[in-house]
Amino acid sequence: MNKTILTSLLIISFFYTHSQCIDGDCDNGKGVFESSMYNLQGLFKNGNLIEGQQSKVVFTKLANGNYSRKEILIFDGLFENGNYKEGIAYNESGVLEYVGPWIVSNDYLVKDGQGKLYYPNGKIQFDGLFENGNYKEGIAYNESGVKEYVGPWIVSNGYLFKNGQGKLYYPNGNMQFEGLFENEYKKQGKLYKRNGNIEFDGLFENGNIKKGISYNESGVKEYDGSWVLSDGYLRRDGKGIDYIDGIGYKTNYKNGIEIV
Repeated sequence: MNKTILTSLLIISFFYTHSQCIDGDCDNGKGVFESSMYNLQGLFKNGNLIEGQQSKVVFTKLANGNYSRKEILIFDGLFENGNYKEGIAYNESGVLEYVGPWIVSNDYLVKDGQGKLYYPNGKIQFDGLFENGNYKEGIAYNESGVKEYVGPWIVSNGYLFKNGQGKLYYPNGNMQFEGLFENEYKKQGKLYKRNGNIEFDGLFENGNIKKGISYNESGVKEYDGSWVLSDGYLRRDGKGIDYIDGIGYKTNYKNGIEIV
């Protein structure tokens, strides 16, 4: 399945209205700088926070007409020119979202470098290298925190695809495929059954087996040859070898039917 590319999360430059330094030195030193929307605290240089925390300020109207004030931590780490540089980012509910570096690209702040991305449920989503806001190479997990894919990715036509030598896993943790991917499709390698036994070793076309060695449920060699996709089914096609009790017999198929 195609995975849409990861969009940039934050527009660069923090702009504050009705803001002020409420404690310490917010020019060149340690201080606390606050606006109606955000709170910055930590070490400042030339008026910019270079190391510390950014929190979102949330006001909630109470029954008596007054407002309660709450700060939700959304970033803790290093800043550069008013933008995140490297650290721990949280979503607007204060839930851990990403740990790693950032860069500014096309006026947006994006993940770039070695980092970890998390699902809203706290489970890890990706651990590896990011490039310009997208996965580049590493380990991807499903929402249960189970390893799903290990390998490189490529952005093509606005989508993120598995591309290169990688490994795909079943939800039970067993390997499903290891080999070469091309724009999300399996290209060449070994396909495994859920029980761990090998199912096929060879070439693929559009994600379907094309030519190679297939195995039965027990992992015993069954057929060595080509396949064709016909009416939604994969069928043996062309010259090949059938294996019976470990002995190979030359054969020839046409759209799944053996030619005598």
